[in-house]
Amino acid sequence: IEGASLRAIAREAGYTPGALYAYYASKEELYADILRRSLARLEAAVRAGAKGPPAQALAGAVRGFWRFYRDNPEELSLSLYVSRGLGPKGLTPKLDRELNEKLQGALDAIRQQLGLLAPRLPGASLERHTRALLSAVMGVLLLAHTGRLKTLGGGGDALVEHHIALTLAALKP
Repeated sequence: IEGASLRAIAREAGYTPGALYAYYASKEELYADILRRSLARLEAAVRAGAKGPPAQALAGAVRGFWRFYRDNPEELSLSLYVSRGLGPKGLTPKLDRELNEKLQGALDAIRQQLGLLAPRLPGASLERHTRALLSAVMGVLLLAHTGRLKTLGGGGDALVEHHIALTLAALKP
């Protein structure tokens, strides 16, 4: 969104600037609203997958996260602020915090299933497993999104399934 103005965005979208200013005070607010809606769709996809016994629900939640971004690469770009690197560009600290909390909603579904699968797991370990799964899936998504996965001769679905299997094996009593 750097270099854009709300007027230019309105013109490109076929609206008058006043039509957008009636809803958004700035381009950052517009961007945040689009991202907020994307994260709500992500959370719905993750929660929709989290069905059945804990191991099945965990796998379904992780698959929901993977498939949402695999099937909607523009949503991945949007959520990673890819226009100029991977840092949160163009958002106020308040909006960035709010959107990170929305992302936590999707991760909560995964964390909940991990907790059900391994109820005696200490909280810190539960967080580590959640972050490890997220990191693995995001790594696969980045490789797929940039075309590197094909170059390396791998398939994203198989890699995600491998990470799910590793997590399930690590949590077996």
